Amino acid sequence: MGQVKRIKIGVIVNDVASVNIDQKLISNLVEGENTMELQNGCVCCSLADELFTSVEQLTARGSRPLDAIVIELSGVADPRSIKDIWSNALQMDHPATKLAQIQNIVTLVDSATFGTDWMSWDTSFDRNWTDGASEKNIPELLAEQVEAADVLLINKVDLAAGEQVKTATGIIRNLNEKAEVFEVEHGNLR
Repeated sequence: MGQVKRIKIGVIVNDVASVNIDQKLISNLVEGENTMELQNGCVCCSLADELFTSVEQLTARGSRPLDAIVIELSGVADPRSIKDIWSNALQMDHPATKLAQIQNIVTLVDSATFGTDWMSWDTSFDRNWTDGASEKNIPELLAEQVEAADVLLINKVDLAAGEQVKTATGIIRNLNEKAEVFEVEHGNLR
């Protein structure tokens, strides 16, 4: 039996809520020095500088090697905007861009709610997903995240009815036919 390679992953958690629940959950799985918390803002706008600083801190300015850094975005973030900010920083020779690069955008789709949310007239403000700085319609947020993805994970297929999974898969395939698509059941890729 072969030896298992231990992979070192850094995690940057972004949340627009005043209490960063995602950070609390992730900190139970990731060693303290390998996780950073961005709070009360969207990394695609008000916290862009903090994103670069977090990358520098996670890598100890290049002296702590990591195999990957995962940037967990809030549900209202636009992944394309993050990629654009990173590209601009790369052109400006920002030190953080020498330590990491954006390779993939992975979007998690909740198969149990995606179809209903897609047909919603709600805004992010209606659902208390934002402080009002951005009042995008829910379908617009979903489309931005699906269209930007290189990998789409259709999550919770074990909790969704078969028709819900088919609906979510159909919509995301129409929005993004280039991305790899995987179903996730009980946290495992199928």
